[in-house]
Order: sequence, then C-alpha cells, then structure tokens
Amino acid sequence: MPKVYYTLSEGEKIILQNYNVWCEGISGWTDQLILTNYRIIHLHFNIWGIFKEIYNIKLEDITHVIIGHDKNGNKQLVVFHNGDGSAFTFPDLKARTVKIWKMAIEDRFTENADLFDYDYYQKLTDDNLEKIYRQNECSKKTEMTGKAILGDIAKNVIKSGKINPMGVAQGIAKTGYKFSSNTSDYYDSDDSFKSLFKDEFEDIGNEFREALGLGRKTTRREKKEEDMDAIFEAQRRNLQKEILLKKKAMQDLDKNASKEKESTNPNGGKPDIDEQIAIVKKLKELLDCGAITQEEFEKKKKEVMSL
Repeated sequence: MPKVYYTLSEGEKIILQNYNVWCEGISGWTDQLILTNYRIIHLHFNIWGIFKEIYNIKLEDITHVIIGHDKNGNKQLVVFHNGDGSAFTFPDLKARTVKIWKMAIEDRFTENADLFDYDYYQKLTDDNLEKIYRQNECSKKTEMTGKAILGDIAKNVIKSGKINPMGVAQGIAKTGYKFSSNTSDYYDSDDSFKSLFKDEFEDIGNEFREALGLGRKTTRREKKEEDMDAIFEAQRRNLQKEILLKKKAMQDLDKNASKEKESTNPNGGKPDIDEQIAIVKKLKELLDCGAITQEEFEKKKKEVMSL
C-alpha cells in the first residue's frame, strides 16, 4: 500500500488525482496532484521518488483556471491563486486530462458542487472513454460484417444461377465458410502490428504530401482522437443530465417529506414510524435506480430517522 503524505480533514473528500505530474519551475515528472472539495494538494518528490514537500492551494484562494502550454507546446493546467500561478503538465499529455482538471476545479464553485464526485470524473477519463470507443468500433464492425455477409450470399446465389430456396441455402453455406476463415479481416485490433505500421506509413505519407504542397490526410490515430473527443463531450453532457435529474429527485423527495410532515403533524411534531418508513422506501427506490449514491442514501436516511 502506497504511503500517504497528507491527512484529509473532517468532511474532506478526494475528487480527482494524478501521478507523475510535472510542475513548472519545481519538479520533473515525479509529483502527485490531488483535488479535494477544500483544496488542491501538490506533493513534490525528487527524481529518486523521495518525498520533499507538500503545497496546498485552498479553493477559496483560486481566482481562475486556464489551459495553457508548456515550452514544448503541450497543454497544461494553470491555476492562479493569491496573485501567483502554478502550472501543471500531466503524463499522458492529453488535452482531455487538462480539460477534466479545469472542469473539476470550476465545478467546485457551482451550486451543484457536492454532486460532482470522484466517480463522476472517473467516467470522463481516457480509460473509460477507451472502453466506450472500443464498444462503438465493435458495433460498427459488426454492422459492416452483416452487410458483407448479405452481399456475399447474394453474389453466391447469382453465380450459381439457382434463384430458389436451394440456391439461397447453398449460398449461405458457402458464405458461412468464407466468413469463418476470414474473421481476422473483419476484426482488426487497433493495437495490432498492422495498425501500428499503418500509422507510421500514414505519417510518412503526410510528410511527402506536405513537401509537395498537397493537403495532408487524416491519419487513423488522429481520427481516433477526434472520435474520443466526441465521446468525451457526449459523456459529459449525459453525466450533467444525470446530475440535474439526481438534484431534482432529491428536491422532490425533500418537498414531499415536508408536505407529509405538515399534513400529518400541523403542530410540527415528529413524524411517526410509518411516515419515516415511507420516506426511506422512496430513498431506496432512488438508490436502486442510481439517482443517488449509497453515501447519499445513508445520509438522508439518518436525517429522516432523526426527525
């Protein structure tokens, strides 16, 4: 288990964290950056991985956050606080990672800050987006495969000259054999040697095209990054919708609980056990459908039972 060099205060929760971060003017690719609901924790390590110092940036001291560039042109997160600025570059050098950090810090200052938790931002990381990308690619290839099979069946039937049920059956049988012997043609892994060499040849080809004054072609790698960016934006929109639905569900629950309390206890007395059980059941329904987390369920349940 890795050693922890900091202590979270009561009510403090980790929202986001990254390892092997480079901080301009302070470190190499050795530092750790943690965002909580109270502050940014910057752990500085030397090149041998020995802990040297901890820096804290309180959220209340942050004036604004931007996406800048380091001396090599890589995207970096720049946090302005107390008249100073701290610039961080992340190990994957992906613009999406910087964008997530900027979003996460800015979300701390919104009215829905408590709803943007660690799980929310993990769903936006490249690891999760890669899974969605592969699922989408698999669906596309499956659809293409289905069309290819139907086309091969039609060709085999026409070639045989038997435009009848027997000819169709023979065409299906022949196509099935062809498909089973060429499965790798339909499912070519993004990580295969063929794809890697294709990337290199596409890059070399673009260099020649640019030298000749011709427009460059979009490479497979660039197309994937465009698709990943699109998935990121779609995922972000869907998650924000979930946040708003969760907020509305919690507001409706509180409103209904208040109405029940007023209607059955006009003098402001404590709700009876049946009313408490009814509210907890509604909370459980919200938990089961994913509208609230287990932690939120336990918190609300405790509030209801203590009324």
